[in-house]
This record gives sequence, structure tokens and C-alpha cells, in this order.
Amino acid sequence: MLRAEGPRTIIYYKLPPETTTLEGIRQYEAELKAKGYERLFEASGDDLDNGYNRFVPRIYPEVKGNERLYYVHDFNHDDKRYALYKLTGGEGAIYVSLYAFAINDYSGIGAESQRLKGVEVGRVLLRVDILREGAMEERMVVVKADEIISAINKTGRIAIYGIFFDFDKAEIKPESAATLTEIATMLKGATGKKFLIVGHTDNQGGLEYNGSLSKRRAEAVVNALKKQYGVNGEMIVPVGVGMVAPVAPNTDESGRAKNRRVEVVAM
Repeated sequence: MLRAEGPRTIIYYKLPPETTTLEGIRQYEAELKAKGYERLFEASGDDLDNGYNRFVPRIYPEVKGNERLYYVHDFNHDDKRYALYKLTGGEGAIYVSLYAFAINDYSGIGAESQRLKGVEVGRVLLRVDILREGAMEERMVVVKADEIISAINKTGRIAIYGIFFDFDKAEIKPESAATLTEIATMLKGATGKKFLIVGHTDNQGGLEYNGSLSKRRAEAVVNALKKQYGVNGEMIVPVGVGMVAPVAPNTDESGRAKNRRVEVVAM
């Protein structure tokens, strides 16, 4: 089994009607090969797990922690295809995996699932994972407390990229601690002031869903600052705006990464 470490991005795409899993893989593959990626592996159907439905839990173990995603995969594994690609560069390799699967069974998923709204039976979903090997240090750069307040004094706000969440979740990841510490330090030195903690998302998913997700993430940040870092709760207010205030185009992963952020805004 190939193992690599680095920051990972996960995206789910709804493919056009009547697109097969093979066509979905090939269309994305054409773009990857044009950029210099090489295919390392490809398989489909029972060749992925000998028919025991073990592929997704082993390759994407985080799915087991998200009930909605788990049911999506667990009830829809008959028509599936996977491929892995690699781009070698001077700053570390980039791996892209593609997993296409057809929605053939809504059992256990629930019609209320906003992520699946408009995905009719027979439609193919494509999961794309992008892992940048060796890029963790760059990802972990922490903005200091004095830099945060300086930016707010100049522009009224600052975008924070050091608070991390798993895909489709609002639980703060442990590697966010250093950034939360600096935000807390800044807030404790800003006696008498109030701030909005604003959650932002990219455009992957519906408008209403992303609004809810961004609000829950903002609330998680506020709760952490109050309960774990001793910040006065009366000076911070959680707000979620979803995808409505992008700072970059959502047309590629670089832009989407810039749009997924938490902002501290002076009131």
C-alpha cells in the first residue's frame, strides 16, 4: 500500500446525467495527464475489494465518522471505479485519487440530506482527494497575536487559515491549537472591544447547507475560545456566511482553499 503524508483536500462532484463511472474518471484523468500527472493504479468493481465492500472504509477511514457520508458509500458500492495519480515536483509530490460511484440506493441516506439534493438514482458522484506531500510545514504557519490586531486595526478584519476542520464537519482539528492560542491572546488584550468570528466555505455544496456548516464552524471556534482558552464570551459572536463572500474564484482548488477560512472582524 502506498503511504504519503501532507495536507489533504477532499471534494465531491455530481457528474452530468448519464455519465458513467468510467467516463467520469477518464474526463478528470485527461486534465491531470495534460498537467503532467502519471497514473499509478486503477481498478473497478470487485477488483477493488474482492466483493466484500471493504474498499471505502480502508482507503477513506474518516467516512466512518460521518454518518451521512458512510451511508452514501455503504449503500452504493456496486458500480465503482478508483484511480490514483502522481505529479512529481520540486516541492514534493502531489497525489490525486479519483473514486467514482453510482447512486443506486437511497436506503438509509434520508431524503433530508442536503448534500444529496438533486442527485437522482443512477447519477454518478466523483470523490477527488488531493494530497500535497511535504507541504505540512507551509500549511502550519501561524499568524501571531500582534499581527492579528494590527491587520484588524488597518482593515477591520483578518482572514485566518490556521483553523482546520475535516470535510463536511464542524469539529476543530488538534493542529488548530497554535492559531487559537494566538487569537485568544489577541482577544484578551482587546479589553472592551467586540468581534465577529465569521465562518466561510467554498462553493462545494448548496447555499443553505454551506451557510449552516459555516455557522457551526464559527460556533465551534467561539466555544473553543471560551471554554479552552478563557476568552470572555461576551466579546465574540459567531456568524456563518457560507460561500457568499469569496476572496478568490472557486474554479480550482487553489481558489477554493482561499475561500475556506475563518475571519475575525471588528464590530
